[in-house]
Amino acid sequence: MAGIGRGPRPRRGRSLPLNHRSKSRTPRNPPNPAPEKWKRSLVKSISYRLVIMVLDFTAIRLFTGRSDVAFGFVIVSNVYTTVAYFLHERMWNRIKWGLG
Repeated sequence: MAGIGRGPRPRRGRSLPLNHRSKSRTPRNPPNPAPEKWKRSLVKSISYRLVIMVLDFTAIRLFTGRSDVAFGFVIVSNVYTTVAYFLHERMWNRIKWGLG
């Protein structure tokens, strides 16, 4: 009878016991860095908006076939959404919920 008296089979593909813990010197949850400075939030806002402007222009140009309509929409919508994004980022920097 195969398997009788042989003991438990070793698990394949696992070289460490199930209760093994990493001996890494770095903490599991490193301390939170300082909140973002306003300049970093501003640069992130601008770079994000540039990407969105290109995507918006491309989509609207494809749908309407008119570059002037696409350009007008991109300018108007991205002015107010950039301001809103910047204010949103600054507000969230003051909220401690979910940081640690």
